[in-house]
Amino acid sequence: DFLTTQGSKEGSVLIDHVDTEHVAAVGHSAGGGTIVGAANANPAIDGYVSLASGLFGGSAAAANDPECARPKTTVKPGTPSTTTPVAPATPKQPSLFIGGANDHIAVAKCVTIPAFNVATAPTRLWLIDKVGHNGFDDFCRVGNNAGIIGVAIASGLGDAFKTEPFASSKRLGEDGCKTPNAPVTDAYPIINHAITAWLRNLFGIDAKPLGLDASVAKSFSLSVQIEERLG
Repeated sequence: DFLTTQGSKEGSVLIDHVDTEHVAAVGHSAGGGTIVGAANANPAIDGYVSLASGLFGGSAAAANDPECARPKTTVKPGTPSTTTPVAPATPKQPSLFIGGANDHIAVAKCVTIPAFNVATAPTRLWLIDKVGHNGFDDFCRVGNNAGIIGVAIASGLGDAFKTEPFASSKRLGEDGCKTPNAPVTDAYPIINHAITAWLRNLFGIDAKPLGLDASVAKSFSLSVQIEERLG
């Protein structure tokens, strides 16, 4: 809504530069949940791309998998609660899910793959080998390839990450930055290719999808698992 307003506002640097007829939402991690909500709420969004995200509310398929267990939280006595995780409603728009096979924060089999399995068709899934949670952002390129946590440790804050809640922050900030993960710069071209090709098809620039099916899975420096449900 802000961009739409700025696109027609006199004096705005964005005036006449905003295309309100072609709109997609892209989100990483918790942002992946945000764009699902946005797609549900706003029919002007033509499609959405979820990166290292998915069904954080839980899924029946992963309910009995220890790796998919939700963190236990302390609830004050008398607080209403439920033992059944509630997944977000599935948007009706086309979708693309991209995850990292080495993601230990948004584990693909727990959140990304279940989301793809229930998403409204057409939907596509790309799962990139040797990529962790921060393979989709710039964090790993700072702090001696240890992410923003590396910056904090280099600043003398290492002891703070030995106990909770900061130990969890350390796991989040480092995930995907160290071996056995591939350098994040190996993942960027794959992510950029998939999103660009998907958007070109979504917006009708390419009448037929180009470079999105399993035939391109071995075209990159990292292995990619590609699945699709088109109807």
